[in-house]
Amino acid sequence: NSANTVNSVLTALDNFFLFNGLGSSKVKRQELPKRSPRALAPEEQRRFLKAIWSCKSIRNKTIALVMLHCGLRISEVQQLNIADVVLTARLRQLTVRCGKNSKHRTVPLNKEAADILQQYMASRTKAKQEEPLFVSHKGNRISTQSIDHLIRNLGKDSGTDLSSHTLRHSFITMLVRAGVDVVAVAE
Repeated sequence: NSANTVNSVLTALDNFFLFNGLGSSKVKRQELPKRSPRALAPEEQRRFLKAIWSCKSIRNKTIALVMLHCGLRISEVQQLNIADVVLTARLRQLTVRCGKNSKHRTVPLNKEAADILQQYMASRTKAKQEEPLFVSHKGNRISTQSIDHLIRNLGKDSGTDLSSHTLRHSFITMLVRAGVDVVAVAE
């Protein structure tokens, strides 16, 4: 049996013991093998980009490209506001205010992400600066579940099983392959 299966059975036994008032069983779990995070292979990325560009929704295209080209977490994309986008002749960046451990950071935008954001922002001309960047069809801030669903559907359209976390690791892998210093990537 795999280590996951053995650990699941042991967890079930722990719950059984606790439920019957016997305390926790003192059994050591098996070590799980460390797996490196999955990133898209170049061919998978090409197919994913093709699926993005064939998508009819400008909002969905923008979310997918921002996630792929900026390496944002799903919650960070969900929390972006209109004011967090800076697109000028000299500066193209996103301000992430709700990062891990409530850290703020500025993320540069490549040309492809900046261009699609420019198009998307043009469709939101009446939106105020403090409003959410990405909204649902009802006009509310889009949920992380909706973002996850649209990313997984684009993945299916490209014939690739992926998640938003796969896009984050793909971005990091692209930076490392391009020769960016690992310390800079970590920051």
